[in-house]
Amino acid sequence: MMPSKLDAAAALESMDSMDALQSKPLTMIPDEIRPAFDYSGLDAQTVDDLHFAEKEYQHGKKLAERGLVHMGNAIAAAHDALCGVVQLLDNSKHGNRGDDSFRAWCCSIGITKSTAYNLLQVSALMDGSSPRQRAILEALPPTLLYAVAKPSAPAELVAQVKSGDITTHKQYQDLLAQIKAEKERADAAEKSAQNARKENAYFKELVKSAEAQTHKDAEKREEAESRYESALADISGLKEQNAKLKERADSAEAREEEAWKMQSKAEARAKTAEDALKKQPITGVVDKDEVQRQAEALSRKDVQEARQQAAEAQARLRQYQEDAEGLLAPAQACAQQAQFIADSVRAMYLNWFGSAVAADASLAQMGTPLYAVCGEIMSSLEEENAINPTAAGSEEDAEREALFE
Repeated sequence: MMPSKLDAAAALESMDSMDALQSKPLTMIPDEIRPAFDYSGLDAQTVDDLHFAEKEYQHGKKLAERGLVHMGNAIAAAHDALCGVVQLLDNSKHGNRGDDSFRAWCCSIGITKSTAYNLLQVSALMDGSSPRQRAILEALPPTLLYAVAKPSAPAELVAQVKSGDITTHKQYQDLLAQIKAEKERADAAEKSAQNARKENAYFKELVKSAEAQTHKDAEKREEAESRYESALADISGLKEQNAKLKERADSAEAREEEAWKMQSKAEARAKTAEDALKKQPITGVVDKDEVQRQAEALSRKDVQEARQQAAEAQARLRQYQEDAEGLLAPAQACAQQAQFIADSVRAMYLNWFGSAVAADASLAQMGTPLYAVCGEIMSSLEEENAINPTAAGSEEDAEREALFE
């Protein structure tokens, strides 16, 4: 009687449950729950290969420990027949159907899925060994053989087992624990090193950021110090400039006072000349009359010009005062006052020169006071001292009085 698909599915589910409950390398399925394998749909060669594999497996079971190799070879032959050639237990290319058929066949001979794949690993280990190594592996206890056949077994331990240096499962487990411990220490050290590198990089960034901030702070401090020094220099310059302006203002006030004095003196001289003209007697001599007439004309003209110049001087002085009150710079006020003096002197000189030429007078003799005043002005400008206003005035008065005698 052929088994149904439901019986086969139940058997496979029961086989998976047994794998979960048993951790032994070799787990058998009780005969009462083993389903028969459905060979229908397979070609004759595949069926023959599976029957041969079943016989080899049953023969291997009777050989106890040494029969594991025979059992593994039988399972590998069945896997090759149903799923293709085994290459490092990579069955993904065969699809679910081939793997399911292989598991069903294993269940039919009484082994679980995990047992089948453990035996496949043993077969793969044997295939990759030399005849001498195969002889050593065949003599090993099943637990050690299963352990060293696992794909996760360290290569150095596999080599020691194949060379005969490891002969018991305990030796293998102790060395495996040492390797795992060393690997864990190495992983922990690597993790610690990575953390240290991360912390080092972090602190480097902090130091770099702190250095950059320190550099910025230093630049700001230097800029602040520079501005402070510049402010001090500006304050010092303003104080010096203020002192100079005050000095110029005082000098301008002094010169303004001097101009007032000069104006008063000019008005007094004009008044004196007018009074002297009124008191001058008239003679009957023709020559003296001519001289008197010329002197009188000259005196009147001088009086008029003196008055006019005094008025102009007073007007300019008022203008100067208004400009000074309008916050003119001291230097500008002084320059304006100097221009006023120069214009006044030039006008007076031109008037005198015309009168002297008309009177056919000796210019060299009559111009002696002008030479003296010009010399004093040049000397005072070079030495920065005020002139003596009475020295030239007395000589000028004497010359003027001589004209009317």
